[in-house]
Parts: sequence; structure tokens; C-alpha cells
Amino acid sequence: MDLRSQKERLFAKKVYDALFIFYSVVEEESTRVLQGPRVMSNGDAGGSGDAVRDRSRSPQRQRWKTEAEPDDGVPQPLRFNPKRTPGVQPPLNVGNPSPGEIFRHFFDAAVFKLLCENTNHYAAKNLEKGRKFLWTEITAEEIKKFIGMLLYMSVLDLPKMSDFWRRESIFSVPFPATAMSRDQFMAILANLHMSDPAKSAENDQKKGTDDYDHLHRVRRLMEMSQLNCKAIYHPRQHLAVDERMVGTKARLSIKQYMKAKPTKWGLKFFVLAATNGYTIDFKLYTGKSKTASGKGLSFDVVAGLIDKGNLGSGYIVYTDNFYTSPLLYRHLRQQGFGACGTVTKRTSFPGA
Repeated sequence: MDLRSQKERLFAKKVYDALFIFYSVVEEESTRVLQGPRVMSNGDAGGSGDAVRDRSRSPQRQRWKTEAEPDDGVPQPLRFNPKRTPGVQPPLNVGNPSPGEIFRHFFDAAVFKLLCENTNHYAAKNLEKGRKFLWTEITAEEIKKFIGMLLYMSVLDLPKMSDFWRRESIFSVPFPATAMSRDQFMAILANLHMSDPAKSAENDQKKGTDDYDHLHRVRRLMEMSQLNCKAIYHPRQHLAVDERMVGTKARLSIKQYMKAKPTKWGLKFFVLAATNGYTIDFKLYTGKSKTASGKGLSFDVVAGLIDKGNLGSGYIVYTDNFYTSPLLYRHLRQQGFGACGTVTKRTSFPGA
């Protein structure tokens, strides 16, 4: 392995360390704001993820050619033409940035502004309803301390959250009280909000209709994270599309079950990843989409994640048998991408 590959793998590991804080922040909010009755019918929002995969095959069936049929011609070699120089992008490509420094490029000033404004608005709304808690408008620095506390609590496991502020106990730890008081932490935790409360209320009125957005309360933060993922690193020629499960015990209507994954219950993400494991882009599965193309879920997922405008052309995309199809591969070829995928006996494919 050359030095460049070693540095990029180390960078990817540090990104995972930094993003761990992100998942700590959104876990409490997503559990609270996305919670709802589980929907098990038709595989749209609950139930077996494997069943969803089987039903999501493209309705526009296109078969592979047999050995007896002539090829249309010899495919021309791909010319790799990335939009940017592949690898870590400035300024993180200089020196050896720490996980904290990398995290600040994911959670930048715009993210902290979003959290502060909406959390303050939500707290004001709760106070108007007569709820009793002490509150002064929080700043970006206080949100940073709050996130630091979440990370600290994820490393140090105590029986109860209040134990982090106990003074006369065998569980006493000195650090939390130096960062913020227990009451302030609990108040921020109860009011943490990532969307405009007024717009969230409007969206809630649409429950049960096609216009309801399951991810409204966290969508803006997710979109910021996606943009930052793309900005910080540009992949080399080989990419992969697959599913990734984020485990949760919350009762969410969009929770999925995938028996073949180490994490069987949780939120299912479709992920575009580089060879070093870095996440270039992702899409959270929320059930049947009203913007579906009619070409099947597997087609829509890959076509949505492979963004020629952001990536460039000449990339080779690797998929498993869920995505492998003539329809998808011809589409990728037309866009200037190559593809390689696995097949099964159920796949209409000529024998070797």
C-alpha cells in the first residue's frame, strides 16, 4: 500500500470519529420527532427489508443477451475525467488534521446557526405554552459544549444521565459541571430542534397524505451533511453502492429490518462509498417515493446517487445483485460511467 492510500485510509477513520458526534446529536432528536406508528403493509415503511428488495425490481424488464446473440460492438475504454483532483480537498489535505478539526468541516458555522435559531424558537414556543424551565437564548459556543457533552457521555457510561453531575457519590466525575450545568444541558436536550417549529407544525397537518415529509425536522441538517461529505473528499475512479443500517430501538414508521445485516433493525441508508470506506453521498429510505421514475427502486437509488455534475465521468460503479440490471447499466454507460455487479441464478443472465 502506497503512502497516499495509507493517509487516505487514516483520514477516512478520522472522519468516522468526527461523524460519531453527528450521530450522537441527531439520535435524540430523530427519536423524538420522527416517532410514530409502525407501518408494516406493502413493505413501504416497515417490515422486512429483504422483502422490499425483492419487490423493488425494475418493472421495465430488460434481459441480458445470450451467448448466441452478437454484441452491438466493443465498448470503448472509459476516460476518467473527475471534476476535481481526487483525494482529500483543501484545507484538510495539508498536514495531519485532528478528528476535531475534521468535525468542524462537517459541523460548520452554518450548521451551528441552524441549531441555535431553531432550538431558541422551539424553546420560546414551549415557554408560551406554559412549560416550566429556565432558558436564555443559546449561542454557537453553548451548542458546541452540548455536543461535546453528548460525545463525553457516549464514552463514559453511567447508570443515569443525572449521575454526570452528582457531587457526593461513587459515580462523581468532575468534568461535566465545568462545561455546563445539569439544568442547562437538560433544557437544551428537551428543546433541541433542527427545523423551523412553525413549518414543522404545517408539515404535521399533512400526516396521512402524499405531501407529508417524514424527514422534515431533520432534512435540512441531513442536506448540509451531504454537501459537506461531497466537499471534503473527492473519490478516485472506483465507487460502490450498497445499504447501510444505523441501529435504533425507537418506534419509527421508517424503521427497517434486514436479516442479512449485522445491525438488523434500524434506519436504512443507501450509500455511495469510495474504496477507502468514505461516504460520498447517502439517501435515507423512508418508503415508497412519490418521485419514483417507474424504473424500480434499485434503478432510482443508483441513478440518484451517481451525480455526474459533482463527480465527473469515467467512474466505475460496483453493485450487488439487487442493483445489477441491463436497464441500469445501459443508463450508466450513457452517462459516461462503467459498472460491475454480482448476479444470482434468479438473474436473467447467460451461462458462462
